Amino acid sequence: MSGNNLKKLRNKKGLTQSQLGEYFGLSKTAISLYENNKRGIDSNLVKSMAEFFNVTTDELLGVPPDNIKLEVNEPAQIYSVSDVDKILEDTRMALKQAIGDGLITEEKAA
Repeated sequence: MSGNNLKKLRNKKGLTQSQLGEYFGLSKTAISLYENNKRGIDSNLVKSMAEFFNVTTDELLGVPPDNIKLEVNEPAQIYSVSDVDKILEDTRMALKQAIGDGLITEEKAA
């Protein structure tokens, strides 16, 4: 966890370490240890704190936004029926070859 994020969020709300600790049933020392990255934080507490500060758990933990974005850089490829037929035939041939080479066995599922 990025203790610095916790400290910023706490300060933004105008809370002391003691006040934040009291809200979560923790000591001022525990909050200080979290803020200084001296102690790990329980996942349930991360969720509760994220809700309290109205941020995502990733924001609280300091996960950079680039690591949480899912981007599609290329449009999905559209295949024609003949393309799919060719892919299936190539796959069948590769499987037959693998069976012939002893790489896989031809067993029927029960």
